[in-house]
Amino acid sequence: MRIFRGSIYLLFLVILIIFCLDNRELVDLKLGLNVFPDKGTILIQLPVFLVVLSAIAIGFILGSLSEFFRGYKFRIDHRKSIKDLSKISSELKEMKSQKKSQKEELLSLIK
Repeated sequence: MRIFRGSIYLLFLVILIIFCLDNRELVDLKLGLNVFPDKGTILIQLPVFLVVLSAIAIGFILGSLSEFFRGYKFRIDHRKSIKDLSKISSELKEMKSQKKSQKEELLSLIK
């Protein structure tokens, strides 16, 4: 399994390197409002592969954060359920020990 996973990673790395080498052309990236063309707009020239990889990375980060916040409620419920289960389990053990002591008491009375 480790060899398979390693070969998949290696294949992905080779494809990524080929993509980066094929897309080295510069593109203009404008940051800001285009209402006033001379003011308030920042122009950056970046290679295409850097723009694409940055967009993928930002999407991955935003997706991970949204999934983390979506699952927060479920994690809290899970922790509460575990606490309740441990409390009920301890109560059950206590009741079993009480029942055992009552049983021993009853047996001693019978003798």
